[in-house]
Amino acid sequence: MALFVADLAALALVIGTVIVTLRQPPDDGAEANRSAMIGFLVSVACFIGASTLALWESSTFASAFLSTIVINIRFATLIWSVVAAFSLIVTNAGLMREGLQVMARTGVAILLVLQWPLWEGYLFHDPMAATRAFPLLGMYDLAGITNVLILLFYVGTAAFFLWLHQPPSLLPTGRVALYVLLAGQALSLIRPESEILAVLAVVAAIAGIILMYKRQPSSKLVSN
Repeated sequence: MALFVADLAALALVIGTVIVTLRQPPDDGAEANRSAMIGFLVSVACFIGASTLALWESSTFASAFLSTIVINIRFATLIWSVVAAFSLIVTNAGLMREGLQVMARTGVAILLVLQWPLWEGYLFHDPMAATRAFPLLGMYDLAGITNVLILLFYVGTAAFFLWLHQPPSLLPTGRVALYVLLAGQALSLIRPESEILAVLAVVAAIAGIILMYKRQPSSKLVSN
């Protein structure tokens, strides 16, 4: 119950943050960063909404069909948040070009392609296993393991670029929030349990809010 209330509060805060971001005029030369931030916040909002729905579903006597739908939506939004976090970091680091731009677009393609095996039941040995504590190899099918390893590569690459380039548009507090978020995403991919995903939803909301209000304005970057 506490996690459900926390996720609802986090969802409300993130939606409010998205509205504030949309209403703010972009800084000079920072339209790409603003777009990446909005995309990230929207993905976080969808993930929190799916996590909240999953917590509600787990507390009711829902059918196996409905449970599978909720699990798939939650996993799809988790994948979206991973790709969005990668794009946010790469964009703020000024690296959204050539190879990394292709990699970001490939992440979007992976998200779309994954919908077929996800909804056809080819990622998990048992779709209901995503609500329980199972080791990685015991829960995912071969296709699931392959795709999770690819997504973990995205998480690791994002963390590496965040450490290597330390984007000047992100203040230290924002970078710490992203490190915590990336660690939570990695853990959630390995063990997608309801409790872990619910906590990650709150962490993602906090990270999004910190990033929104702890950005270095581009005018200050120019003046410095």
